[in-house]
Amino acid sequence: MRGWGSGGRTDKRDELKVAWLPEGRGAMMTEPTFLRALDRKRLSAVMVALRSKRGRLARLVFEGVPSSVDWERLGGAERVAWVVVAARAAGAEELASSVLASGLPVAWVTRWAAFPPPQLPLHDDKIFVHANCVAIGNVEGRATIVSGGSDCRVRMWDAATGAPVGAPLDCTADDDYYRVRSDEVYSVAIGHIDGRSVIVAGCGNTTAVVWDRLTEESPRRRRVWRSLSEGRAAVTIWPDDERVPPVIVRGGGFDNTIERMAAGSGGLLGGPIDCESRKAYSVAMGLIGDRRVIVSGHGAEFIDEEGADGEVRLWDAVTGSPIGEPLRGHTGAVLSVAIGEVDGRAIVVSASYDGTVRIWDPTTATPVGEPLRGHTARVEAVAIGRIDGRAVIVSGGADNKVRVWDAVTGAPIGPLRGHLTAEKSSHHNVVKSVAIGQVEDRAVIVSGGGDGMVRMWDTTADLPQGHLDEVLSLAPGVVNGRSVIISGGNDGTIRMWDATTGAPAGEPLGNGVGAVHSVAAGHTGDGHVRLVALSWGRARIWDAVSGALVAELPNQSVNRIAVGTVAGRSVIVTVSAVHDDADRTWKKGVQLWEMATGTPIGEPYFVPDRVTSLTVVEVGGRTMIVSGREDHSLRTWDAATGASIGEAMRGHTGSVVALAVKEVGGRLLLASGGADKTVRVWDLMTGTPVGDALHGHTATVTSVAFGEVGGGSAVVSGSRDDGTVRIWDAAGRSDRSGRSIDLGVPVTGVVPTGPDELAVSTAIGIIGLSLAEP
Repeated sequence: MRGWGSGGRTDKRDELKVAWLPEGRGAMMTEPTFLRALDRKRLSAVMVALRSKRGRLARLVFEGVPSSVDWERLGGAERVAWVVVAARAAGAEELASSVLASGLPVAWVTRWAAFPPPQLPLHDDKIFVHANCVAIGNVEGRATIVSGGSDCRVRMWDAATGAPVGAPLDCTADDDYYRVRSDEVYSVAIGHIDGRSVIVAGCGNTTAVVWDRLTEESPRRRRVWRSLSEGRAAVTIWPDDERVPPVIVRGGGFDNTIERMAAGSGGLLGGPIDCESRKAYSVAMGLIGDRRVIVSGHGAEFIDEEGADGEVRLWDAVTGSPIGEPLRGHTGAVLSVAIGEVDGRAIVVSASYDGTVRIWDPTTATPVGEPLRGHTARVEAVAIGRIDGRAVIVSGGADNKVRVWDAVTGAPIGPLRGHLTAEKSSHHNVVKSVAIGQVEDRAVIVSGGGDGMVRMWDTTADLPQGHLDEVLSLAPGVVNGRSVIISGGNDGTIRMWDATTGAPAGEPLGNGVGAVHSVAAGHTGDGHVRLVALSWGRARIWDAVSGALVAELPNQSVNRIAVGTVAGRSVIVTVSAVHDDADRTWKKGVQLWEMATGTPIGEPYFVPDRVTSLTVVEVGGRTMIVSGREDHSLRTWDAATGASIGEAMRGHTGSVVALAVKEVGGRLLLASGGADKTVRVWDLMTGTPVGDALHGHTATVTSVAFGEVGGGSAVVSGSRDDGTVRIWDAAGRSDRSGRSIDLGVPVTGVVPTGPDELAVSTAIGIIGLSLAEP
């Protein structure tokens, strides 16, 4: 038993019994009275005890899931359901089963979940600072993460549990002048002096601070190294061993020098190393053969200065003399450097303001391969390490991404999601620092960002898979006779999932640049399956089996896509801005394209008003396009000729943003969802409403689909803003409609996957739901 009351008092309402299954599999048996309340922080604390691989992953996923879910508004049954979601996402089936077997009421039943790789956020809720720097290493026998921030403090975290270690270490100077000048920590390093663990911090005014006695209540600040130069100190420390005493290296000053200090005595070693009017933004130490070297990254005095070509330089760590010529190739300041070993040879890696990462052979002073491109803004941090025996490079940039690269081939392995975007944070969305280390039996990546967060990424080989950012779109498909779900994400990728199990079906498609707002699937005349994706105004066609990019439609202003068949030909329908040469204006134009090749079919035709939703249906050999409009109406026209069919369907009092069509009971029904928070069902052939408007959502209905629930046809709807999925009678009978599943997270898409089964895309992943009453 564990008590959660103040002063160690046991509170029976909050008790949790933890029982371990044989062979340490780490399933958690729960006390119903505790789980019914489900305080997220308390449950997270208990989950620290889950030491098995799957138990640990469940804990990490759970840490990330509720941070995006409106946890406070959810009731106990919804919270229990989210614990099951977290366990399913991590593959911790024993944990999910034990929660379901507890007898607690569950709001919905999760069959599977596909979420991003888990990551553990480390932060203090009371502190809103930039996490400028991170390091991970051994501190007094324990894997420890160290971070430094703009609040002039250094913090330590237990890498195994994420718990803070001790009180923050204050870097402020003793007098008011230097207290103001040294208000941020810009770099940290972990080392050992005479067998004792130490932390070195580089601060403003190029001040370096060293602490030891780290396990005591008040660690000792042994050295304060203050340069006469202003700037941001970049520090590193040579590993302590029997042969070589530790050395601290400091760069970053506006005096364009690098200094070395004996870590034990604190005395300077030789004179300053002159960097020839090039500021040293970063420093690292390592071995090239048997020679100890310092690697430094340089640029002009201000990193954003135009034409500030960057350089990487090597120095003899003992004599301070330069080694060879500077390594040139970057077109911006080199903001971070690292040195490591790959296949028995030393390499140097550099990250630059120019948005690239470069690999260098320090023995020949030549680049290895082409620059690593993938970041869309400056790259501020780089590290070298090993994951599952594989040499990797990790980089972090101002594009809010942590990326992982194969150090041998340069092929991308990432990116990872984690740091907040500018829209969600009052701080900068820059990944400022990265590090790689070992925690127990696994490699981890640590990153620090301008959002004030330090995050730890578990790199276990069999991590759960999922989009690395918000899932924006969802569609059904069939590939090789297998029912799949196709999803598009804010991470710029298109993914396929087995509709029954949620297992990944093939590799992700896309270049990782540009959010995928809409996806659809169709078949060509020769049996090939094509995936169509809309990203930032461009529609691209992919082969679903080979993953090859088939074509990119030339129009760059597409805002709606749909697929269908016209006169026996599989086609793509797009709505985009088209120039009308007759009156020299831009209008909304509809264009048909060959599914197989992406070539246009005929000329575009113009449509009035803004099209806010689109679907294609074939009736009696005639293909019709149905559109929802900004003027609150629904309209139908002939896909081949553009001729209007029938009268506009009116009833919504807001824009129509979601459509679905299905034949039910011999009638072709159309479901629509709108900004007026209602769902409506229509007889498509007559244009008349079926039943009354369906009320229940408290925000815009952003997705609708037809499915089978409880043995009958149903309309399923979702809302991004109210975070619910609702189930309605397909015949529009309100007395048989209205069941609500409150997920507490934005719902971006719904696709039925079978009787009483549904795939739901959300802001944090995809959930396979059972629609049977729990």
